[in-house]
Amino acid sequence: MSGTTTNFTWPFPTNGDVPNVASDIQSLAAAIDGSIGNAFSTYTPAWTSTGTAPAIGNGTITGHFKRLGKWGINIITMTAGGTTTFGTLLYRWSLPPGWTMSNAPAIHGSASIYDVSANTAFTGTVWQATATTVVIRTHGAVGEASATVPMTPANGDIWQLHMLTELT
Repeated sequence: MSGTTTNFTWPFPTNGDVPNVASDIQSLAAAIDGSIGNAFSTYTPAWTSTGTAPAIGNGTITGHFKRLGKWGINIITMTAGGTTTFGTLLYRWSLPPGWTMSNAPAIHGSASIYDVSANTAFTGTVWQATATTVVIRTHGAVGEASATVPMTPANGDIWQLHMLTELT
């Protein structure tokens, strides 16, 4: 599969607040993909919370990942559907199977949350929650992404996490 490139698109409106690290990680992912010659692998991340569990229902959640030695690139995209339930308290997303992060706690990348009904994008950083899960710490809303931060999620809303992680 030499020369195959995976194209991860940025589905959010850009308003100058979106961190450059997301496009940098996407560029790095494309460069690695082209130079190594194999596509990213996919997995279905677990989406959990510290309270009542959310459920993706008819929404979608997909992870794309590649490991290079002790480093891992991981991109998670989640879109809420009409039957998605949002649970309570703070959200967590799982890393690919077999991945364990080192250096806790650490910033591992950038994230965006798009509120489709308000046509508003919220930005944040991806932080380690446990050795195998991450959280989004939002900018502006000052807190971790949850069933109420940075907004009350609804059908069509999109979460995207971009990570470059040191692994054990």
